[in-house]
This record gives sequence, C-alpha cells and structure tokens, in this order.
Amino acid sequence: MNPLTVEWIEKAEGDFLTASREFRARNDPSFFVMQPELNEMEGYAVQYRYPGQTADLLDARSALSAAKTVRIFVKAKLHQE
Repeated sequence: MNPLTVEWIEKAEGDFLTASREFRARNDPSFFVMQPELNEMEGYAVQYRYPGQTADLLDARSALSAAKTVRIFVKAKLHQE
C-alpha cells in the first residue's frame, strides 16, 4: 500500500478512537467543566496537525496550559473508576 495512504488511514483510525472517547465523555456531565480548555486545544489539533503551519510561543504555551489542566482532570477521573 502507498505509504501516504497508510499514513492517512492511521490518522483516520486515531480520529475514530477520539470520536469514540468523546461520545463516552458526553455521558458524564462532569466533563463539561473542561469545555473551555477542550475548546482551546481543539483549534490546535487541526491548525497545526499538518505540515506548513507551526504554533508560535504564545499559542504553544496556551495549548500546553490547557492540556495540563485536562490531564489532571482526566487522571483524577480515571482513579475514581
């Protein structure tokens, strides 16, 4: 198979897994407290995912801050289960 096709399939599979997690998270209302951070990170997932675009220092700091907050929240949720 063409290596570019393989790369696109792998990305699509990752997107599918993300969508599945999002669906499950919507059944837990406590995730809504993370909405501002998730919205902050969402734009970077698309904007900087592909070649040709890079984040500046301010964007990178903002995304990292949001990711740290979400990470702490999710790790705490996982320990509750």
